Amino acid sequence: MPEETPRYDFTPYGPGAAVQVTSTKPVTVYVVKPLPDGSRPLDYAFKRVGITPVTFQLPPGRYLLEVESSDTTRGGMLLDMGQSPRRLLVDAGSDSTSMTGTLLMAVGVTAIAAGIVVLVGGSTSSEGNLEKAKIVIPFFAGGALVLGGGIALFVVSRTDIEEEQHAPAQAAGWDKLPAVAKAPNLTLGFRF
Repeated sequence: MPEETPRYDFTPYGPGAAVQVTSTKPVTVYVVKPLPDGSRPLDYAFKRVGITPVTFQLPPGRYLLEVESSDTTRGGMLLDMGQSPRRLLVDAGSDSTSMTGTLLMAVGVTAIAAGIVVLVGGSTSSEGNLEKAKIVIPFFAGGALVLGGGIALFVVSRTDIEEEQHAPAQAAGWDKLPAVAKAPNLTLGFRF
């Protein structure tokens, strides 16, 4: 009977420094050593290490770490491991927002292309009462607006992986400061 491959591998390349990955939504974490020519390895070469939050070990070296799930866009980062542990935070993007952005970009480009077709071809003013500007300007304006909205949604839907740079409050000594001296939480936001 063949031996079954383990579902998760917390030491995919042997023992080493700890890598802790947390995220805003549960995502599956994959890791692989990059190819010597710098190209991205094929999907089957990645080793699944677990679902966030997860801690696993990697020996010193360079690795490509990727995360994904069924409702999250794929995100990745090159990770140069040394002897010290690393803490990574995944800001999971939305797959449905990405698809909506892609669809809006396609509609915007189509509207701009239709405006160009009407501008270049079609009837002249001597053949009818149709003025091209009354048709072309809405195509261009609407197409540009929808294209811009699609690009914005696509960019916002990205999944980002970054290393946590700040130290915990206890390590920084903030927990020993008097309550008045603690930094206030300031938030700036806009609502439409």
